[in-house]
Formats: sequence, structure tokens, C-alpha cells
Amino acid sequence: MLYITLKKYEDKNNFLKKVYYLIKNNKFKIMNYREHQLIILNDLNKRTIKRLKRFFKLNCTNIVCISDELRNNNDFIQLLNEEDIYYFNGNWLFKYLVSKIVEYIVLNKKDKMENQKVSILTNDINADIMNTIYNLALKVREINIITKHKNKFLKIEKKLYEENGIILNITNHYEKSLRKSDFVINYDFSEEDINKYYVYPKASFINVNNKIKIHTKSFNGINVYSFHIGLPDKYNYDEWINDFDKSILYESFIYKNTLPENIRKEIENDKIAINLLSGQNGIIRKSEYLKLNKKI
Repeated sequence: MLYITLKKYEDKNNFLKKVYYLIKNNKFKIMNYREHQLIILNDLNKRTIKRLKRFFKLNCTNIVCISDELRNNNDFIQLLNEEDIYYFNGNWLFKYLVSKIVEYIVLNKKDKMENQKVSILTNDINADIMNTIYNLALKVREINIITKHKNKFLKIEKKLYEENGIILNITNHYEKSLRKSDFVINYDFSEEDINKYYVYPKASFINVNNKIKIHTKSFNGINVYSFHIGLPDKYNYDEWINDFDKSILYESFIYKNTLPENIRKEIENDKIAINLLSGQNGIIRKSEYLKLNKKI
């Protein structure tokens, strides 16, 4: 995996004595660390960008993990987009952590999973969505699938009923389900679609793929955009990881072409837990979760 960060460097730094290769014009350094490759940019001038483009082409680069500073640099993001290079942003890992996010919110609002009513908004189904539906259905009071394609969910509906006696409510009636849901997990509904309907004021809205804003004035719940996790000790390599968001860094470490159940197993083995959640206004405070409790 290729990692890129931006920092001023000096050759006297002990960390940089591990340099594997130095670009002759001294515009950026490339180093190998374990199975990873790290590029340290000294600046982002035109000459550096030109050299970086050449490096991408020579190495057939199509995916990178970039530091926090570079993720907030519009010119650098534009470069990656122009070169058709994907950069990790947490979205791939998010879909594996939906159940953990729900459990984290329930814990922090001092409630129980068996009291929760959950609505999942999706017009498609895949292994990740099926796993989330199945896991939550075993733990919560009620689960609704809001979709325009009810036939796509008949298989998991049958499985839950035959194996666990759980009835899965599959519907295309938005308002009835959204009005009473403690959790709304949105996979692919648009902001326009969602804001047509009344959402329970104390709902927890979880955006898996897109950052949706709730415009309803009565909404006083939380709107989750992203998550924060700790990095397992085995991944704490060296000081360079401090330039990167830990959640995104972990995503890049476990990203691979394998079955979803293998990724979930790795996450469980690493004992990954949600530390914090962020919404459209930044970190969600503990007091915001308590406001969601119906008994408070």
C-alpha cells in the first residue's frame, strides 16, 4: 500500500535515515517500511506534482492512503481525481461497523438494544447489507426495510423467519416507518427523498455512503457522518502514522479482495471498538446521546 504525507524534513532526522530512495531534485522521499511504501512530500509546487504524476504512472498507482493535511488540500485531491486514483476515506470500513455504531449509540443514551426500532433505507442488497440486517434483527425490537424493490429482500426475510421466528417488515411506505424509528440507517436514499417525510425527532440517523442533512425543524436527534476508532497495537509502526486519521489508516491496513466475512472476522480479532462519532457539526458529545433516551 502507498501512503503519502506532507511535511518539512531534514536529513538529520533519525526516522528519515531509513530512506529507501531519494528523488534527485530533493522534492520528495520514498521509503519502504515493512510491506508499505511511504512518500514524504516537502512541498506541493508544480515540479513536485509533475514528479508525483510520473511516479503514479510508472508504478500503476490506483489507490493511496493520504495524511490528514493532504485530505484537506483541494489541489491534491484534484490531482488524485484527475489521475483516477482512489484515496481511502473511511467509507469502505463504515459498512462493516454499522452494527457497532448502533450499539455504541444505544450504550451512550443509556438504553437497551431490545428496545430499539430500526429502519434501513436501501434499494439494493449485498452481503454487507444482509449481514447488518441479520445482526440487528437478532438484537432489536423491530426492524423495517424501506425499499422500492421488496422482491430483493425475500431471501433474508425467509431466512430470519424460518431460523429465528423474526418477522422482517419490508415496505415502501416511508413516513409510517420513519415516524417511529429510533434508528434510520441510510444506504442509498437521496437527501431530497428523506426530507419529504417526517423523521422521529429523537432518531439516530446513520449515513453509510452519503452525508445527508436533515432539514426538518423538529429533528433533535443525531446525524452520524463518520466514526473514530483506536488503532490496534500491532499497527503502531512508527511516528509517520501520526500524520494520518487512525480510522482511515486501519481501513487501508485491512483493505483486501476477500469475502466480507473474512473482513468482519479480522475486525473482531483486532477488537475494534467505536471511540467517538462525528456528525455534520463535528464530534457528537455525550450529552447529545442522552437527549435521545425516551425516559429522560
